[in-house]
Amino acid sequence: VVDDYKNGRLRNHTINRTMIDWAAEGLFDYLIIPQDDTVDYGWNIAEARALRQKVGQLGLHHRVSIYPGTDEIDMLLLARYVAQVANYQPTFWTRYSSVRHGQVITAFEDRPLEEVIKAHLEPLGAFVADDVAEADILLYVNGPAEVQGNGPDQYALLLTEGEKAALPEAAKTAVSAYLQHGTIPDTLREMHTPQRNLIEFVRSLATAVRAGKSCAVVDVAYVNAGDKRLGDLLEQFVPLAHLAAYGGWNTAGNTLGTVLAQAVIRQVQQARGGTAVSLAAHAEFLFLRFVEDILYMANLRSKIMLEELPHLGVAPTLGKLGAAAPQVTESLYRQLEGLAAACADAHFVGERIEGRETAVVLQSLQMTKLWLAWG
Repeated sequence: VVDDYKNGRLRNHTINRTMIDWAAEGLFDYLIIPQDDTVDYGWNIAEARALRQKVGQLGLHHRVSIYPGTDEIDMLLLARYVAQVANYQPTFWTRYSSVRHGQVITAFEDRPLEEVIKAHLEPLGAFVADDVAEADILLYVNGPAEVQGNGPDQYALLLTEGEKAALPEAAKTAVSAYLQHGTIPDTLREMHTPQRNLIEFVRSLATAVRAGKSCAVVDVAYVNAGDKRLGDLLEQFVPLAHLAAYGGWNTAGNTLGTVLAQAVIRQVQQARGGTAVSLAAHAEFLFLRFVEDILYMANLRSKIMLEELPHLGVAPTLGKLGAAAPQVTESLYRQLEGLAAACADAHFVGERIEGRETAVVLQSLQMTKLWLAWG
């Protein structure tokens, strides 16, 4: 088993080294070698160190990036291409909901959050400005003040005693068992930390958006879901349709790369021009992120897992549903469709999305299909 593991890693490492050689030969214009779901110690850290040394020896720092992430890299490469075509170098200014955010190492990264941000800016040819006046995109970061919690835990932890008492017996048992989950203490700690101020954070964001500034929200206080409390505050106080980007869907790196890519493409739309189709696509993707990351991942997914799966004879799980999959999918679609429609009507329909010379007014936004990726 050990030999198989070591041989697998060696094969992977050899391929990575070969790709760096290909970048040096000009086969790749730009290369990202991502570290998927990493931590601050491990075999991959040693491999990454060796790869960075090779990059330095070949003088390729400007053309090869090695950092924690993976799922977001196609979006970053696309945004890099858009920025290059537009002859645009993005500049960002970061604003946190806690003074501690930039120093916290999130669950699947090997460096403090501020350094994760810098690493994701590399493929874009971007940098963090020293002053807000120098930046064309304001990056509002809701990260962990103490320790990154688990997003799906929020639903169970926010149930009141009365709501728990009203649940069917199977659901009560499921909730009680779930609250013994190993991530609960970290999530609970982050939910109640006094070291993060969401009210002040949202007040600043709302003011900046209404002043016409390009604002993007990175929501990574929890992994695998947006911050439910932040979502509620955004709906109350921020013109959602006028954000440059929002994301809260997976690891800090995944979410960050998604937000940066959308924000850069949106900035190009506003400064260099965008078609009606591309403006509508921006609004659609922004809407999808709120539907998936807040309405589904931070709320409805756990609700169905804990309240409906036990009734169907399925152990509460975020994984495979077996024969219950069609029934669960139908229930999820029915409930999420209503939540999505309410979000669209309250925050998107009737809003005007501006490009440089073109604008669109959103007449409707609706969810037309839904599937569960892993059954």
